[in-house]
Amino acid sequence: MEIEREEEVSLELDDGLPTVEERLAALRPSRQLLEFYRHKVEDLGKVYLTKLIDKMVLEIEYDTMSCKLDNFVKHCQQEALLERTIRQREKEINDLQKALSDIQVFLLKERECSLRLHAENDKLKIRELEDRKTMQHLLNIAGPSIAECSYFHKEPPGTGKIVFFTSEIMIF
Repeated sequence: MEIEREEEVSLELDDGLPTVEERLAALRPSRQLLEFYRHKVEDLGKVYLTKLIDKMVLEIEYDTMSCKLDNFVKHCQQEALLERTIRQREKEINDLQKALSDIQVFLLKERECSLRLHAENDKLKIRELEDRKTMQHLLNIAGPSIAECSYFHKEPPGTGKIVFFTSEIMIF
């Protein structure tokens, strides 16, 4: 049925009226009309080329900008990483400075303690020397004691020598 309809449509057009293509083919356009359409086609071609070039330029600019944006993102990530590293190292430096300060305080306390012990040791040495002098002086005053006396038996029994040792005088 569709074929019959097409034949009917073509039959209706064949009623003596020419088709649009036939009319256009039969027309002899004027030179001005041809120039007008030629300029229109050229202008449309130029507009099309301009738009095509603009589109290509925009695509190139888009690619360039996306590359720049990617580079910018990479640089921002690297900068953020470096800032985190710097903050971490600053924290480590602060911790080390605090530990150094604590060690310096401890060292000062130990030095004070060492100086106190050296002073006390020096006092004890001085006192020891004074005590020795006092003991020697007292021994000199008191004379020899019985424990310091020694007996030798080189002679036959019944006879003997008594020897007294003192620091200054020896008595036979």
